[in-house]
Amino acid sequence: MIATVGVLAALDRWPYSYYMLLRLVLCGVSLFLLSVRVRLDDWHRRALIGSAILYNPVLPVRLGDKDVWIVLNFASVILFWVTVYRGRRA
Repeated sequence: MIATVGVLAALDRWPYSYYMLLRLVLCGVSLFLLSVRVRLDDWHRRALIGSAILYNPVLPVRLGDKDVWIVLNFASVILFWVTVYRGRRA
């Protein structure tokens, strides 16, 4: 998945524009998964909506430290993989 590769690449130093592109990709993946997965648990739907809001490129959320973003990025990728896996099982 592109989001996984993007998050792994973000561990290195990149220009600010890369992180803005990553934000756009992660927001897009969140919205895509919300639109194609009809059967989602309530917590799952809320997590994807939260992820889309967190990474939205229009009104960026500022959380400061890069370490915080690294944790959030990996949590989002795990959420995406769980969504895809559960969609295949259903």
